[in-house]
Amino acid sequence: MIDNDGVGLNCTVVGSGPPIIMLHGIPDFSGGWQHQVDDLSASHQLIIPDLRGFNASDKPAGKDNYLMTVLVSDIAAILDHFKLEKAGLIGHDMGGIVAWWAAIMLPGHIQRLAVLSAPHPVPYLAALRAGGEQLQRQVRNVKAFQEMAMAGSLNAEQLSGWVEDADLRSGLQQALERSDAEAVVSYYLANFELTKNLQFDQIPRVQCPTLVIRGQNDPYVAPGLFDATWKHVNAETSTVCLPHAAHFIHHQAADVVNRHLKNWFANE
Repeated sequence: MIDNDGVGLNCTVVGSGPPIIMLHGIPDFSGGWQHQVDDLSASHQLIIPDLRGFNASDKPAGKDNYLMTVLVSDIAAILDHFKLEKAGLIGHDMGGIVAWWAAIMLPGHIQRLAVLSAPHPVPYLAALRAGGEQLQRQVRNVKAFQEMAMAGSLNAEQLSGWVEDADLRSGLQQALERSDAEAVVSYYLANFELTKNLQFDQIPRVQCPTLVIRGQNDPYVAPGLFDATWKHVNAETSTVCLPHAAHFIHHQAADVVNRHLKNWFANE
């Protein structure tokens, strides 16, 4: 366990070489990166936490324990624990949103960034503030998780249904059974407040090379939110659209995703 102000983060470490921290999304856990571990661990040390609230990590109560500043402090705690000045960072879905903010808030510590299925926070939060299609998509997700929280637990069988491989699906189901439904809701509600008062023009640009990969058929994120990613990055920027993939691209298009990730981190 890695300690961050009394909250324990379960971390898996695999491989050797330049370090990369990998942040899973919702609903997922550290084991959801298995397809990437098989490829990337030959050349890199992979540090893969369960996000707070999930699987074997601690599950602190209270919405404020899931504010973005706190989530980014988990990344800082991981860097401190392993005595790393810098590391690569990969995130998917909610892990991708945390990865964006980590690159913004810890600019000297993220070597290279790769984000899967998550747009930069400025267009994403602006879309939520505008109250259109993207807000409706998020409201539907949050309501579903709130209903599970009211029932006392996540519907692990339903939420793991997106995983095709039977063994990996079983692993995710067991991890979600150990996860906290209130924590999942808090990820969204705690950070929805950002849409109200945040001054978008005051958010610093990301200073590290940034790769964004998305699926063309993603039902959760409006495709236009990725169009101007380069405006928010003051470094090399690459955006890749996978025409036959949806949201969970690290499974649905693992071979293609892995090729892009290996190339992106090859010179780290």
